[in-house]
Amino acid sequence: MAPGVSGDDTASADIAFSDMTSSFEGLSSSEESSLSEGSVTSHVNPGVSRVLGFIEKPEPETAQKLAASDDYLWNCGIVVGSMDSIIRRIKEHIPDHYHKLSDALESDPGASENEEGIGEKVSKAYSELQNISFDNAVLEKCAASLYAVRAAFDWDDIGSLDALARILEPDSDGNLVKGRHIGINTTNSVIYGKDATICTIDIDNMIVVGTKDEVLVCPRDRSQKVRMLVDKLKEQGHDDLL
Repeated sequence: MAPGVSGDDTASADIAFSDMTSSFEGLSSSEESSLSEGSVTSHVNPGVSRVLGFIEKPEPETAQKLAASDDYLWNCGIVVGSMDSIIRRIKEHIPDHYHKLSDALESDPGASENEEGIGEKVSKAYSELQNISFDNAVLEKCAASLYAVRAAFDWDDIGSLDALARILEPDSDGNLVKGRHIGINTTNSVIYGKDATICTIDIDNMIVVGTKDEVLVCPRDRSQKVRMLVDKLKEQGHDDLL
């Protein structure tokens, strides 16, 4: 919930997120001024603003215009809200998602108790849902009920495995390691192990990812092609590996 909100504002403030990328066309100058100062109503603390609009992934030209202005904030994808409020918005804006998952949970009450933490019926229902982001499906449609919090902190969009080089400290051989790794003559590589020990011999400038069920190996300069692999897995019906 956004801090400093009380009374009737509580229900509309229980989803707070760092975004205000919208067009101010039609707003009065006083509204524009109060928005840039981070205080839109008397019920909101300085630094917290009502969201007037939300644009998910704007076109490059629009994005550059927004970034050059002090009147907009950029959404870093952090959403805070009560579970009841978020579920209510999902039910309102993407009812098919809500009903399919609710029906699956009701027919598989022990789903959260099994080894994987999710039931087969729930997993099947999820795989049949429309592929749409939460931002597009929900946030854009209820922007008027949202609050934005201005904040400054380090952030990185990990768009590829090689991007881990920006957040992990290299070892003496130039390797970026997360998890358990034993290597011989292994240099300048990204090694990621989850529930698995990664062992390597005589490799350089590679990416090696290992989990309990999957292994991925590719050159670091080909890391963007992982998206092609994801598409191929989907085409072949291996959604369980994603």
